[in-house]
Amino acid sequence: MSEPVDSVHFDGIFQQTYNFRDWSIVTRRSHILQSKCSDNCEDKPNSPCLFCKFGQELSLVHLPDMTFAKNILRIVHKKGFGLEFDCLNALKSIPKTAPEGMKVDSSEEWLKAREDCQHSKRVPNPFDWTFTTKYKGHLIPSLNGQTLIEEPTSEIIDIDKLKVKENILFYDEVHLFEDELADNGVAQCSVKIRVMQHCFFILLRYFLRVDKVMVRINDTRIFYETDKNYMLREYTSKEQDISKIALPIETLLDPVLLSQQLPTKEKMYHKLKFPC
Repeated sequence: MSEPVDSVHFDGIFQQTYNFRDWSIVTRRSHILQSKCSDNCEDKPNSPCLFCKFGQELSLVHLPDMTFAKNILRIVHKKGFGLEFDCLNALKSIPKTAPEGMKVDSSEEWLKAREDCQHSKRVPNPFDWTFTTKYKGHLIPSLNGQTLIEEPTSEIIDIDKLKVKENILFYDEVHLFEDELADNGVAQCSVKIRVMQHCFFILLRYFLRVDKVMVRINDTRIFYETDKNYMLREYTSKEQDISKIALPIETLLDPVLLSQQLPTKEKMYHKLKFPC
């Protein structure tokens, strides 16, 4: 018999908690971040509002149109160590350089659409206006400082196990950010979790489509089986120029379909081992 999902609302946040074996799984979903300072933070720099906190910690010309600053997925073991996925750390992983091989007119149009933004005026070029992130989530330490131990591995996720029809005990999807690139396409990042009887699976996906230019998908997959003392984490980066893709438009708009058609540019495999 599955555990009940504990759902609560507070401060504009919808939070769900699901207990699975030795793990507590928490998701939070809320509204997008406001587009300006809400609390005269110049007079109190030590306690900034959330908008100013993002501005202080990020070197971005502009935040994504939809920045879900309070959204998270958190997985914590009963011993205190775990994993978390949130918007701020996803944006921190964006490189502080202009994207290579991208058409300049698209980036200029993007910047022009935001030239009145106060935040964009105080952050200099160059910038990655595609918001490309290689974020894979981050480790949560226990009270005594223990964390999951990352090590390279040749072991890969057995996709056939994920195809087995099992009851889904818990599922949720959390959006971290999205931007329409001044009507030149879309950049979006989200994370979803699926819990079954003997395992859970996480997919963190960054999807980029620059119209008439290129598409890119950065995926992080995490798989845990209850009889193991580790998780498997796979990171893949796929991309292709639009001119080299002979696919119907509906496929270009759907990252699920598109992911199956793109060549892989980068891949990394890790074990996340439990501390002793």
